[in-house]
Amino acid sequence: MLVVAIGLVCSCAPRKPSVTPNSVQVTGVGLAGVNLSVDLSAYNPNGFSLTVQSVSGRIVLNDAVPLGSATVPTSVRLPANGWQRFLVDLQLPWLNLPAALAIAHVQQQVPYTFEGNATVGGKIRITVPVQMQGTVPARDLLRASVGMPGLSVPVRRPGELFAFSTSNQPP
Repeated sequence: MLVVAIGLVCSCAPRKPSVTPNSVQVTGVGLAGVNLSVDLSAYNPNGFSLTVQSVSGRIVLNDAVPLGSATVPTSVRLPANGWQRFLVDLQLPWLNLPAALAIAHVQQQVPYTFEGNATVGGKIRITVPVQMQGTVPARDLLRASVGMPGLSVPVRRPGELFAFSTSNQPP
């Protein structure tokens, strides 16, 4: 009887969802900061639905220069035992524009890392890390210094803006 009870408790324990970044797109650049649209896919391995409560993120250039960070509330429902793709708009105020421009003056391609977290759950919340890397042309960072809106930053795939694809794509 005890073995059956332990088995039932273990099978009901919630499992951690996964969040996979698909791409990051620059939707605007100005003197105040950068606007990004982050395309994410989340998988819920549980037999009950969950909600993505918030998404936060920051961009670091050249493994050393933080560009900006932001957190936004969301209410994306993750179906039981299923995938959900969703977009999150982040507005990142400049943290260190002078250092970003200094890097852009000495490198043609500037490596970046997008680091973030998705907070998922209801009464019990789980933080799920999200990370991706790529490069951005230095000329596009230099354009940011004059606040050009709608900056296109092709990085990985033709037709995408400031994008990096991961190997864990949803089915």
